[in-house]
Amino acid sequence: MRAGLFFCGLRLFVAALALPLAAGCAINPATGKPQLVLMSETHEAELGRKAADQVIQEMGFVDDPALAQYVEALGQRLVRVSVRPDQHFEFHVVDMQEPNAFALPGGYVYVSRGLLAIANSEDEVANVLGHEIGHVLARHAAQRETRALPGSLLTGLTALAAGIVGGSQAAALVGSIGQTATSGLLAAYSRDQEREADKLGQELAARAGYSPAGMTAFLATLERETSLEAKGPRRPSFFDSHPSTPERVSTTETFARALAVSPGTPLAPTRAAFLEKLDGLVLGADARQGVFEEGTFLHPELAFHIRFPQDWKTTNGRTAVGAISPSQDAVVALESQARGSDPRAVAESFVAAQRIRVSRAGAVSISGLEAFRVLGVAQTESGDVPLMLVFIAYRDVIYRVTGLARSSVFQERAADFEKTAESFGALSSAERARIVQRRLRLAKALAGETIEQLGARVRNVWSSEQIAIANALEPGTRLEAGRLVKFAREEPL
Repeated sequence: MRAGLFFCGLRLFVAALALPLAAGCAINPATGKPQLVLMSETHEAELGRKAADQVIQEMGFVDDPALAQYVEALGQRLVRVSVRPDQHFEFHVVDMQEPNAFALPGGYVYVSRGLLAIANSEDEVANVLGHEIGHVLARHAAQRETRALPGSLLTGLTALAAGIVGGSQAAALVGSIGQTATSGLLAAYSRDQEREADKLGQELAARAGYSPAGMTAFLATLERETSLEAKGPRRPSFFDSHPSTPERVSTTETFARALAVSPGTPLAPTRAAFLEKLDGLVLGADARQGVFEEGTFLHPELAFHIRFPQDWKTTNGRTAVGAISPSQDAVVALESQARGSDPRAVAESFVAAQRIRVSRAGAVSISGLEAFRVLGVAQTESGDVPLMLVFIAYRDVIYRVTGLARSSVFQERAADFEKTAESFGALSSAERARIVQRRLRLAKALAGETIEQLGARVRNVWSSEQIAIANALEPGTRLEAGRLVKFAREEPL
């Protein structure tokens, strides 16, 4: 849950509904192949711009100006040697813990902080950026069959709310929680398009002075990381819709041998210089956006805590935090509704805007804070849905706790909703002191020590498999003196 965001819900624009068609075929300069053009470049760029606005809102960028400038400079270096050096491109590092990269029509290219954390050279990042540039130059988004993304891609808690309330109103009542809606943008190309983008990316990298073998090296690391994480929840991946990794590794390795690499000096002249750009990168969930201690959510920047019902599945999103009941028949969520100090006024405005029929409402006190509770019925496209709303004034912000349940269980769940709202309060100094942030750090190896021994020496919190994968090494590898190694460390905020 982010500080300073006041949205009632986010909607992803419909990417390809009723696209104006530009009939005919043309030779694409990037691929040299005839291409059926489904829309004008102007319209394609406009769709990309709208989606780029959504990315900023729903994912956000990593707050590291030096790293952002480096990725932008690297991307522009590749663009300059492309067949369209005059085309608009911009490159960003998105605040996403999973390793991923994606591009939008119009030249908007994104890599995640999770991807950079497992990269081991500028060659690797150049090939990944080249792959995404290839998608844009080949106009793969315009080529693909018109596949409309839903007007509101609801995932996690919001999806369950949609089942209770009805899709068009769910995001207004329960904010964007869980896996970002934008992840629908991350896996939309055909396998043939992915193969073509691999090839175009390697060609661009080679022309810009980078080894095209960087693609193969990165894919191998990514495959290891993905296999390690396969035990966890399914998340969007750079592999989604891509050919199988063994095939890609083999194909890119063969193609790399056939390419001549142009002379050039990397922006980061040494491996150490490249790794130093990653020093301090946030790993995993960003603790500044809040952390869970079992069922209690602690937010260090907004300085509050709230406890969700025991055994409910909790999830933290960009604009809200909440929980789903074990039987998936109820949700409860907290989000910032508005700035101000009058919870009654905000409640009345929200109730009117959402067509809620109030059965009972009144002022209450929660942890010594002014609050206003509403019991009522939301009149939705799926029928009447009972709900509880509690608006709480805290530090010049009005927070809203929303409890939704199917009509058959609402009375049973109402006590859970009330307990959750009543648990809201100020974060204590002891609670804040317990919050730590996991960051990528660097250490120089001692001669002959294993990667596990190095990890123990520097208080690494990655597993032996994780630290080996992040450094493209095998567990048990003995290191030469002075080799720079990435590791993970938990640090106070």
